Amino acid sequence: PYTTLFRSQDLNAWSKLGRFDRVVLSGSATSVTENAPWIEKLSETILTHLSKRIPLLGICYGHQMIAKTLGGANAVRKAQRPEIGWTLIRKDSNTQSALLEGIASEFHSFSMHYDEVSYLPPGCELLASSDLCKVQGLQVKGAPAWGVQFHPERDLQGAAETFASKKRIRPTPPLLNPTRGLELYSPKIAETLIHNFYSLKG
Repeated sequence: PYTTLFRSQDLNAWSKLGRFDRVVLSGSATSVTENAPWIEKLSETILTHLSKRIPLLGICYGHQMIAKTLGGANAVRKAQRPEIGWTLIRKDSNTQSALLEGIASEFHSFSMHYDEVSYLPPGCELLASSDLCKVQGLQVKGAPAWGVQFHPERDLQGAAETFASKKRIRPTPPLLNPTRGLELYSPKIAETLIHNFYSLKG
């Protein structure tokens, strides 16, 4: 069966992952610069899945945790500027990736992060970048594992809720294209990316 794994501080939950044939590590309210027993367990789980060639997709925090696990604490950092809103993503022309197959070389997707991957860990390839975030996507060489900083799953309603919550903050953080959702959002991005991931074999 397929499954999505959301962040969990319940250490007992990690023991159940062995029965699944692929895992999606989602976003989190936790900063990737923090440490805790459950975060250490998450890193161990990532290494286990890589060694067993179980397909793994990290989104936002999950993406950052893959980089931190493979490259150490210095592979992640607080972003110089948060990236919040509809973001222009550019695929790296030097990397061929089954994950992004069928997606245009430039596309918009939603970003919502205050942390970022600072450099590519050893054994990883760059998948995509944006103006504010150099590592918007990565893939692990020799393993069915990928990470994307953007949120392909975020739709117009979710984006509107995020914009509304950020506008209540004083001072309001910079927002990317808050009025252009109808123009920039395409459900095909998420459909294609997730379909590609679930079609891949370990």
